Amino acid sequence: MLKPWITKEILAKCDKRDDLLKQFKSEKTPDIAAQIYKEYKMLRNQITADKRRGKKAHNIAQFEKNKSSISTVWKSIRSLVNMKPGKKSSIKLMDESNNIISDPKIIGNIFNDHFSTLGAKVQQKKERQR
Repeated sequence: MLKPWITKEILAKCDKRDDLLKQFKSEKTPDIAAQIYKEYKMLRNQITADKRRGKKAHNIAQFEKNKSSISTVWKSIRSLVNMKPGKKSSIKLMDESNNIISDPKIIGNIFNDHFSTLGAKVQQKKERQR
């Protein structure tokens, strides 16, 4: 499957580039081989520039087309930076009775209670050590 920004012109240039590379590999005369390789490099760089311009234009068009749908815009951004959508946390805790707790609200409250009293516990421990 081709990327949407790869045009027929780019594909034609790719074919010509590949032909030049074959010619270069089969050429026996160093001067002619150097000339073919120079032409190959120029075409390769043109293709790279064309693909970059095409990708940029495609992305701008996608953002413009979907600017009213924030979720679609974020999907596009994630695809550009190779970021996968966030996964839901599956933290599970075990209470004193060895029961597994998986309710996010209860887990949140347990963490909140722990960290909100942590400062006072550390302070008491320091005072006892003096």
